[in-house]
Formats: sequence, C-alpha cells, structure tokens
Amino acid sequence: MSSLKKKNNKAYTLAEVLVVVMIIGILAAIAIPNYFRSVEKTRATDAAAILRSVARGQVAYSAKSGGFAPDMFNLPLDLKDKDGIDVEGSEFDDKFFDYTIYGSEEGKATAARKNGKYTISVDYETGEISCTPSEYEICLMLNYQ
Repeated sequence: MSSLKKKNNKAYTLAEVLVVVMIIGILAAIAIPNYFRSVEKTRATDAAAILRSVARGQVAYSAKSGGFAPDMFNLPLDLKDKDGIDVEGSEFDDKFFDYTIYGSEEGKATAARKNGKYTISVDYETGEISCTPSEYEICLMLNYQ
C-alpha cells in the first residue's frame, strides 16, 4: 500500500482575490466622495463662524460709534491670517478662503472660497448667513439661503 499525503493548500484563488479587490473598490468609491464633502462642509462652517464673529464685532463697534468699522483693526476680535499674523486690514485670507469685511455691498462680510466655487456672506444688521450660488452642493448642505 502506498501512502498518499494530502496537500494542505492554504493559498487564495485568483477569483477570491478579485472579489475582495472589487468589494474594496466599491466601498472606496462610496466613502471617498463622502469624506471630501464632509471636509468641505467643515471648512465652510469654519468660515461662517469667522464671519459671525466679524458681524458681532461690527455690531459692537456700531453700538459705540454709530457706524461699522472700516477695517479689522477697530474690531474687538483676535483673528489671525494664514501666516499667524493678527488681521488688521479690511481683507485677509486663510488657507481656503479670502475674507473681506465689506463684500459687494456695505454692511456685509464675505468669505470667497479660493477654488472659486462659492462665497459665504453675513449681513451685519440681521446676522443672516447666505451662500452663493445657492444651488451649489455645500450651500444646500448647510442650508444657507
């Protein structure tokens, strides 16, 4: 009698590897766009928070002096630009947005996204945040009208 040894085959077949790679690809195709949307939403929310701070500072300045401040130096804020320097002028920027304390019209501050896709504004009198173009995905996600 001859003794036959059974081979222990512990390797994966090509089909098994391809199935796993396909599943990972499908999950990545779903997760990566959601991640980038979430990151952009956070950036826009941060910009809106800065604009709200500017608006509160303008309201406080206006209560004392009867008008809005012409530049950031006069506002009771501790804002820093992208280089970590205190903001003093009427415009400043960070890594993702260009800020202006007077946007296209007086009484508003704006944060224009550096990629040019949208702009967030705050009205000093009402404190209302708006986003243009209003149909842009981030504007819709944040519900800024």
